[in-house]
Amino acid sequence: MTALEYRDAIRRLGISVETAAKLQGIPEITSRKRARGAAKVPPEAAVLLRLMLALRISPQQVAEHIANSD
Repeated sequence: MTALEYRDAIRRLGISVETAAKLQGIPEITSRKRARGAAKVPPEAAVLLRLMLALRISPQQVAEHIANSD
């Protein structure tokens, strides 16, 4: 996933770079670096965002799942 695709995915999901970071369990600065191309988007992050888009999984659903998995 390129930086452009990363930015487009979070835009299409209606979330901020900060929220994208929380969903991925990464620091906000890392998400910002991915968005501007200063850091690679790892395959697992790309899969998460692409699955959310393809299956219409909301950020709220992901957050709930994370909260309930503890």
